[in-house]
Amino acid sequence: MGFDIEVEKYQRQGIGEIVLLKLKGDLKQDYLPLLDNVFQNLSEQGIGRIILDCTDFNSITSSGLGLLINMTQSPSIKQGIRLIHVQKKIKSLLDLLGLGDRLKIMEDKEKALASWG
Repeated sequence: MGFDIEVEKYQRQGIGEIVLLKLKGDLKQDYLPLLDNVFQNLSEQGIGRIILDCTDFNSITSSGLGLLINMTQSPSIKQGIRLIHVQKKIKSLLDLLGLGDRLKIMEDKEKALASWG
């Protein structure tokens, strides 16, 4: 299986733009540049609120985790990254690595959107 990203944008009054990225497939080494390009474009646009929908997201490599961690340290991602619909095996990995403070796991899109006020 490959990897694909669908982008949805939401505008919230008093908050600004929030982007939802629907991740689909397996994030292997070959697909890291695709996700990195999306993150870089969002960063250049000054978008600091990102939701990653993991409904159809099957697996991630250590390099993929590194990319996500690096994005949480980006100055433009001031408000953080939220993950929704995370599979148990990926949640367990994030918990094991102690990434809960950087990659906040939320129940669904509505709760993730509401988490920014």
